[in-house]
Amino acid sequence: MAGGESKGLRRYDMENLLWQSTVAIKSDPVGSGWNYYSEKCLEYLVGTHRQWCVKAFRVIYVAVVFVGPYLTLSAVWGMADVFNGLMAFPNLVAIVLLSPVVARTTKDFLRRTRLQDGEGLGFQGGGK
Repeated sequence: MAGGESKGLRRYDMENLLWQSTVAIKSDPVGSGWNYYSEKCLEYLVGTHRQWCVKAFRVIYVAVVFVGPYLTLSAVWGMADVFNGLMAFPNLVAIVLLSPVVARTTKDFLRRTRLQDGEGLGFQGGGK
């Protein structure tokens, strides 16, 4: 061998192997957890009597898992950004729809706490 190269794995190859193994070991349980959580959320939304929705979701999930490694990194990050942005929409709708409930519950809590305390929540102004 020319230039003093060894016949075994070079340091760069060992570092790559270690990095890839670590990513594979870490990402498998994370992906499985996301899949399970997503399925349970879908079952909650559509009900347990619509199992065809869950089966369709599983097929799409597995297809994405197999197609994902063949996409470019910028395409994967772009899709991740889009889907994370889409997750904000139902949260914003829920905040708007639940704000009267939160206000009513907070007022009730404060009313009950003041009645029990006798003098409110015990907060005193004026730097005491």
